[in-house]
Amino acid sequence: MPIAEDEFDRYRSEEQWRSQAHRITGSFGRALVADDLEDAGDVLGHVPSDRGEAMKDMSRFVQDSSSERMLDLIWLFSRMEKRREFLWGPFDVRSG
Repeated sequence: MPIAEDEFDRYRSEEQWRSQAHRITGSFGRALVADDLEDAGDVLGHVPSDRGEAMKDMSRFVQDSSSERMLDLIWLFSRMEKRREFLWGPFDVRSG
């Protein structure tokens, strides 16, 4: 958050941040989740119906798979995290 002079400035800054976050996550979020599910399908052998199912299926996959399949998981998690970085990058206060 930018440095605010008083409570009103802080409130205004936070509201602008929330508004921007909602716009971005709404615009891109659904597409990014769909891409995550597609990539999970490449690793799991089936496309999960939603993010919760994907996480459960990936957890089972990690427990049941040999280390030979860990490269597939690294690929999957890397792609998922790159999408998160894209989505939240504009809000990284360290870049300011």
